Amino acid sequence: MSYEAETVFEENEDPTVADGLHRMIYLSTAERDPGHDELRNLYDLARRNNERDGITGLTAYHDYSYIQVLEGPRHKVEACFERIKDNAMHHNFFVVSAEDVEERIFDSYSMAFVPLAEDMPEAQQNFLDLRELKESPKMQQAEADSVVANFIEAFIDSIRGL
Repeated sequence: MSYEAETVFEENEDPTVADGLHRMIYLSTAERDPGHDELRNLYDLARRNNERDGITGLTAYHDYSYIQVLEGPRHKVEACFERIKDNAMHHNFFVVSAEDVEERIFDSYSMAFVPLAEDMPEAQQNFLDLRELKESPKMQQAEADSVVANFIEAFIDSIRGL
């Protein structure tokens, strides 16, 4: 299964023109429970695309639920969100917030989930452990925006046994 997505610009759109910084927070439901390898592939693709498009943020996954914070140039964030909506892995989208902002709160893109006990340490490389997210530097960055911080905390707090 391929998640490769191509960025296509409108005929009159100049991708070199900087537009406003935009932040979107949403949640979605997984169509099925992705395995570790599928999450790794999704992370690798998202990281490459987000680096290319100047998007930072955080994705967290647990028990069929995704939350995501995306920030970057408005047209890039919106294009990214459209690609995600077209991905069969997701449905039931709920946009919590989408607004122009003065500055980023995340310095890079990260993904967090609860690793399986049998996962080798090298398999967990590049991922945040969802159980440790509240105490991580990513959460310290999120606290710069109370909506983002409260949303992430509510997601983590809703997970039984975490």
